[in-house]
Amino acid sequence: MGVVYLLMGLRYPVGTTANPGPGLYPLFVGGLLLVSSVAGGLEIFRAARADVGRQRECAPLWGKHAWRLVTIVLTMGVYIIILPYAGHMFGGIIVTFAALQAVGLIRWYTKLILTLFIPVGSFLLFDTILGVSLPKGILFG
Repeated sequence: MGVVYLLMGLRYPVGTTANPGPGLYPLFVGGLLLVSSVAGGLEIFRAARADVGRQRECAPLWGKHAWRLVTIVLTMGVYIIILPYAGHMFGGIIVTFAALQAVGLIRWYTKLILTLFIPVGSFLLFDTILGVSLPKGILFG
């Protein structure tokens, strides 16, 4: 997903430091996705290798918590579909809440704070501070 996001982001001008373009946000998000995916994959691989010595066989990576990965991937797909209609803020709230729910964040107040902070914070950073317009959607824009 990170590579695809990066490649799609390269279709837009990145701009300069003084005047960032619309390609900056997709490159930023794609880079974060790619780095976090590689880091997560390396951690899973390291943990699986460490378990080999303690167990007779390595536990499969596709186990009882696979629904979490499926939920996050499906939610990202929903975000892509609803983005033109709902915009970044509303779509970001949905994606953030679903991802936090999938990873098992139990404290409701932490989930609520992060669900609101991440989309609002990214909107303020890119749209307001950096001047890179994010989709507001036909419902809100």
